[in-house]
Amino acid sequence: MRCRRNRQLASFAYSISHDLRTPLRHMMGYGELMLGLDSVGQDPEARSCVEAVLQAGSKMAVMMEALLDYSSNRQAEPRCQWVDLPVLLADIAAQLVGGADRPPRLEWPDEARVWADPALIRIVFQNLLGNAIKYSSKHPSPRVSVTCSAGIDMDEIAVEDNGIGFDMKHADRLFGVFQRLHAESDYPGHGIGLANALGIVRRHGGQIGFHARPNEGARFVVSLPRPPQTRG
Repeated sequence: MRCRRNRQLASFAYSISHDLRTPLRHMMGYGELMLGLDSVGQDPEARSCVEAVLQAGSKMAVMMEALLDYSSNRQAEPRCQWVDLPVLLADIAAQLVGGADRPPRLEWPDEARVWADPALIRIVFQNLLGNAIKYSSKHPSPRVSVTCSAGIDMDEIAVEDNGIGFDMKHADRLFGVFQRLHAESDYPGHGIGLANALGIVRRHGGQIGFHARPNEGARFVVSLPRPPQTRG
C-alpha cells in the first residue's frame, strides 16, 4: 500500500514539475516580452492586465514549488537522531525575524532535545514558529513561546502565541492543502505549511494537537515518540 502511494506521489510530483511548470514558464516569458512592446508599455490598461497575469503566474509558481516540497516530504523516510531543540529554534528564529521592524518576544527552554530527522523536523518548526510569528505580528506586544514536556513514551513540544487565533469550529480545514482561515491579504502564505508539518510528524509516528480562540492566540502541540531504548 505504501509503495503504491509513493508511486502516486512521484507521478503527481512529475506532473507538476513537467506538465505544469513548462507551460507556466512559457506564459511568464511571453508576458514579460509583451511588457516590452510599445503597444503595451504605453497603454496603462494593457500594461496593468499583463502585470496582473505575471503576478498570478508568480503566485502559481510558488504554489507549485510548495506542492513539490509537500510531495517530497511525504515520501521521505525519517532518519532519526537526537536533535538539540534550542539550537534548532534559534537558527529558525534568526531567519524568520531578521530585519523585522517589531520582532516578537521569543521564549524557549535552554535545554531540550527530540528524537527526529533533523532536516524534516526543521520544516515542522519552520512552519509552526513561522505561523506563530506571523499571526501574532499585529498584537501590540507579540509573544511566541515554546515549551517542552518529556513523557515516558512521547515528548511534547508546544508552540504558543498571543496573536489573532481562530475559531475552533473551522478546525477541520486547518491541515488541508491550500486551506486558509485568514485572508491572504492580511497574512500572506501559500496555505500548505500545516499540512506539510502534520505529514512529517505522522511519518515520525507522532501527532499535532491544537487549541485556539479568536483574538486570544493559538497553541500547537507536537507529540513525538521517544526511541524504544529510552522508554519506561
